[in-house]
Amino acid sequence: MPVIKVTSLVLYNYYMENGNSLFKKYDSTRFNVLRKQAKLLYDLGRKLTSDKKMLYIFRNNINAYSLDMLLINIFRKDNTDNFFDKLKSIKEYNSAFGIDFKHMTYPFSKKKNIKLFLGNKVNFVKMLGLSLLYKIK
Repeated sequence: MPVIKVTSLVLYNYYMENGNSLFKKYDSTRFNVLRKQAKLLYDLGRKLTSDKKMLYIFRNNINAYSLDMLLINIFRKDNTDNFFDKLKSIKEYNSAFGIDFKHMTYPFSKKKNIKLFLGNKVNFVKMLGLSLLYKIK
């Protein structure tokens, strides 16, 4: 009989972006899609374990991933929103996907961690820095 176990260890991580991916273009509905996805994943995690600390770390990683995807989306070249609309959107994302850096185990690169840090609880000055980072790539 198969056995499922939950661990906080990251044993394997591989990401390859497809050139024809839907995620290559700005999508105004991405926030709602990622919010539903995060809820489904968290509900699955709750079915697999009742360990509250493990669930907290799991949810935090889901939120960090979701916030990362939303930041990438908002800074797509084909997003015609103005600076202040982007700032408002990021604040809305943070209210839904707040993250705790102390409990983030997802293996983001140093540059992604900086972008997430600036995007977390964003203000006008951080938004300027984020805008520059996304322009430089």
